[in-house]
Amino acid sequence: METVHDINAKAYKAVSVYSKTLLSIYDVYVFKCVSPIFFRCPSKLIVEFYINNVSKNHLEVGAGTGFLLKKCRASGIIKNLSLLDLSENCLEVTKKNIKPIDVTTYKANILEPLPLQNRQFKSIGLNFVLHCVPGNFKAKGLTLLNLGDYLTDDGVIFGSTAIYDTEQNIMAKLVMNAYNKKGIFNNRQDKKEELEEVLRSGFNNVVITQIGNVVFFKASNRKS
Repeated sequence: METVHDINAKAYKAVSVYSKTLLSIYDVYVFKCVSPIFFRCPSKLIVEFYINNVSKNHLEVGAGTGFLLKKCRASGIIKNLSLLDLSENCLEVTKKNIKPIDVTTYKANILEPLPLQNRQFKSIGLNFVLHCVPGNFKAKGLTLLNLGDYLTDDGVIFGSTAIYDTEQNIMAKLVMNAYNKKGIFNNRQDKKEELEEVLRSGFNNVVITQIGNVVFFKASNRKS
């Protein structure tokens, strides 16, 4: 059985790949290639889902490069933005990319106690994050419940994740197997049903949809 130390070590390994060089090509690779071609999920659907759920008071978990946040910048949807990521590079790159929006950053591991104190957010987003987090959804899914404690009463937590346990084309299988072997992905045990089960244990309103190898989730109305 894996120890907490083992799981946290995997989490740090998963984010170690995000050098500034890689982040310079990340958007093109993920949103022009991996998502639409390998995972069979058009990137425009990810963008639409994001814009439909983000709010003026938002916490982004797993900052990446800020690609989706940039899509909201012109519309002025986001007024108060916080970023939480284990990668210092991701935090720096995203903060630069989404100027002039003011940002509060937190360098933290979502598997550990969060440094958010008494903050409350109307929306919390995790796009393409969970498939990198170690453990199955019965374990890492608990992070969604923990994050739910930082939602306002009318807040929503939402995101997307690549599921291994589903029909894959050859390229998706090659990519997922290679990334799992390298420790970049940790989604071999991920099942959509377990994600839904965890969310329903903590929220009254849950919506789960799947397009290709990508599962979209949205949950609100936290159970007391």
